[in-house]
Amino acid sequence: MPKIGGIELKKQIEEKYPHMKFIYLTGHGSEDDYQKGVADSVHYLIKPVNIDKLIEMMKNTMEGK
Repeated sequence: MPKIGGIELKKQIEEKYPHMKFIYLTGHGSEDDYQKGVADSVHYLIKPVNIDKLIEMMKNTMEGK
């Protein structure tokens, strides 16, 4: 996204929709972004993604894990 990063976008969306759940999927993620996401308990996957891992993460996210 050229004008805003995913972490900042998440913060803005959370202000309007505090119960929304997020999974980041990136092909261009940096180690810094990954570490921020992990520190904020964000679900973060890097492409190419293992579909089984994505499905598991989606289930866990919906269950509040």
